[in-house]
Amino acid sequence: MSTYEEQAIYPSAELYLLGRFMHNHGLLPQRWLLGTGITVDEANNPDTRLSIHQFDVIQRNISRLLSDMPDAGIRLGASLNLSRWGVLAGALLSSQTLGDALATANQLKILVRSRFELTTEICGSECRIEVTPASRALPVSLRFSLEVLIAGLQTQITQLIGEPFYFSSIATTVKNEGVGMNWKAHFQCPIEFNAEKTVIVLPTALLRRPLPLANPVTHAQLLKVSEMEAQRLRQIQQGDRVWELREWLSKQSGRAGMSEAAQALKVSERTLRRQLQVSGHSYSQLAEEHCLQIALERLEFSNDSVTQVSVLCGYRDLASFRKSFARYTGMSPRKFRQKNTASQ
Repeated sequence: MSTYEEQAIYPSAELYLLGRFMHNHGLLPQRWLLGTGITVDEANNPDTRLSIHQFDVIQRNISRLLSDMPDAGIRLGASLNLSRWGVLAGALLSSQTLGDALATANQLKILVRSRFELTTEICGSECRIEVTPASRALPVSLRFSLEVLIAGLQTQITQLIGEPFYFSSIATTVKNEGVGMNWKAHFQCPIEFNAEKTVIVLPTALLRRPLPLANPVTHAQLLKVSEMEAQRLRQIQQGDRVWELREWLSKQSGRAGMSEAAQALKVSERTLRRQLQVSGHSYSQLAEEHCLQIALERLEFSNDSVTQVSVLCGYRDLASFRKSFARYTGMSPRKFRQKNTASQ
């Protein structure tokens, strides 16, 4: 398993939908979270982040727990609405057309953790989307994985256009071994089983359909946030820990040691040091930057003395703090406080 797949870097918005789905089937969180290391409280915490591996474990648990339900994958996919994508969902909903929304989702596909590659081809009045497994192994069976993907996509297109949506046709490599009726009942379109490729088809004209919640200003705002998140994930994927480390440091009330940071990021100190060096950073630099941000806040909004702020930020003496602060801001801590107090 790659280090990237083990890193807890993805938002947990999907856990709420999974929890609601499993609750409706009488299954407690302890059962479908088994083996992830995630507690029930953490599952309900918006600050919790998960790794690809943890999401895979959850999907395996759900597949196993619902093994007696022949359409479990379809039901699960249908329950995963657009809110699973967090900020990206807003960027999609505020797009001008369905085609724009789908193009944005494909552009930022790193945010959706898909185990499949989707390749679109316009053939006259048909938009054909070929679905192929990515190079990584699927966490569960191909049939279950495709059911989740196709049913989820159907639900999300329905939400984007604001009315019920069904594909024009579906061809799938899945064999019709007792699943045909379930597929036809849910997808309500012609289905070809045991095909050479999995291809889902929708009308080309639908791609030009204006979306009911289109808002170019909102779209631009949310797209910018989504692109920043995608960039963060790409950098982590390439071994750049800076974004992840800065996020962890931002939650610390003072100076934290490198061993504590490495433990939180689930890597060795040696690995963390090497990853930071590759991106042109050092732990001491990032930790000091974080502490100086705390110092700015305390000097402006608290009555703490300069000495107290220095201690809180982990400096060994007041002279070292003053020197670092002046290098960072161009003025002494006392001058900064006077200037900002006078301007309030």
